Amino acid sequence: MTFFVLAGAVLFRRRQRPGMLLGSIACFMLAVFCKEPAVLVPFVLAADLVLLDGPSKDRRIGRHPGDAGRLLAVTVAVVGAFSLRFLFVPFMHFGATGEGLGTLFPRVLASIGHFVVHTIAPVPPTAFPGLRRHDGAGHMLWAPEALILGGVLMVAVVALVVLSRRRPRLRPYLADVAWFVVPLLPVINLASLGGVSLISERFLYLPHVGLAALGARALRPHLGAAGPRRRLITLGALALGALSAFISIRHQEHFQSDEALFGYEAEIAPHNLVALGEVARLRELAHRDDHAYQAWCRAHAAAAEEADLDREWRFGLGAVRLRGRLLSYADQEEFRRIAQVYRDLDHDGATTFSAPGLRMDLDLPGELVTVMREDVDLFLLPYARALMYLGALEEADAVLYRALVAAPGYPRALRLSILRHARAGDFEAAFRWQRHLEGMTYDSPAWRPLRATLTRARDLSLRPAGSPEETAFRDSQVQATLGDLRAARLILDRALEDHPGMPQLIVARARVDVADGHLDLARRALEAARRAYPEHGAGWDMALAEIAE
Repeated sequence: MTFFVLAGAVLFRRRQRPGMLLGSIACFMLAVFCKEPAVLVPFVLAADLVLLDGPSKDRRIGRHPGDAGRLLAVTVAVVGAFSLRFLFVPFMHFGATGEGLGTLFPRVLASIGHFVVHTIAPVPPTAFPGLRRHDGAGHMLWAPEALILGGVLMVAVVALVVLSRRRPRLRPYLADVAWFVVPLLPVINLASLGGVSLISERFLYLPHVGLAALGARALRPHLGAAGPRRRLITLGALALGALSAFISIRHQEHFQSDEALFGYEAEIAPHNLVALGEVARLRELAHRDDHAYQAWCRAHAAAAEEADLDREWRFGLGAVRLRGRLLSYADQEEFRRIAQVYRDLDHDGATTFSAPGLRMDLDLPGELVTVMREDVDLFLLPYARALMYLGALEEADAVLYRALVAAPGYPRALRLSILRHARAGDFEAAFRWQRHLEGMTYDSPAWRPLRATLTRARDLSLRPAGSPEETAFRDSQVQATLGDLRAARLILDRALEDHPGMPQLIVARARVDVADGHLDLARRALEAARRAYPEHGAGWDMALAEIAE
């Protein structure tokens, strides 16, 4: 965008030539297609025509006849490009923040101050400049340095405007300041835009042009003749450019992956809720459950500190979901507590829950309870999984039905419903839903592993079993294949109560522990069985060797 704006400005200097005017219009349109802040170029061009050329005796704009018409042509072309751009790229929508007129003055000052800071000294570099902060009561926190710089800039601009009326030689400096100030006017939060940050980096490009022009104009008198002053200025400019390049190159390392970027943002701003939530989500997607749980807990604590109720319940439920994954299938009481969290939130929107690293105390208002109850990924599906784990299948069916109503045809909800039918032994319904899922999604090969799992589980369920212990072994294999290790464990435990010492059941029980991640528990169980039933010594040795591998 900056390149096209500068190229268009150079061509616009020779605007009396039709070819140059058309070239400048093309450059400005390309700039708008790159970034939408370029739509403000006609305003800064108008400031240039008035301040640099000045009105002529017959009060026309610019020094050349027809400059007003040329500026109008640029404006129409730029606005047209702006409108065309948003036919394909919708304008970003900002939510309401509840900030009224009482915060207008500090909000505007802080926005201007952050623009000054991140234009002059963007260190450390960040994708979230001017991050919004809140105290425990939900009130905005304003950075003192931003308020001071915002006030200083406003006073300086007003003073320069007043002085330039009396001293025309100051008008070129005011024109450069216009390139800095005018592009900021739509985004200084006169009406709160409600973004994560007070400012956006894309609106810093044109102000940088004004800042560079102002610096060059101020230093120009000192660059006329060779001498110590010129060498000092040259060395200073080179040093500043080298430092800027070094910082930019170092910052590029953070864009190698989403996790690297958001991890860096969370490190330099521990209260950045967007970055904290993204770090947790990305770690969960990478199946690094332990690290994801810690990240969700950290994000939840930060959201509670910032009094952001919406993110607090979202991050809290993320931590609860990961807590359930990290538990052993023997931790029934902990699973009951997790299921109770979902029941309490579903009933009245209030719950308390504590776990290592997590302390959740939620009491949500009605509007957030409504939003939460309709959230399929964060609330309904984890709720259904918790109920399925506890064996409350009818209650789980009701929650799954709510998920499918809230998101008709949602693949993740359908997949959980398929597994629910299969674990209950209704393979006919499971395959019917599975065929519906494949027919509805255009990427059916992605669901082949699910079809293979259902087929393998159904084939296992059809194997003949001549004795109760063989039946228990077969049924446990079916549940383990479907991923329900809890049911497999319960089946084997009941069978071992009736038939203690059965090697097949003991080894199957150990394999469930291994699948649950408890190698030591499985090893101890097999060693105890070898001591209690030495007549099957070779079988125990083979099972221990299998676990060791």
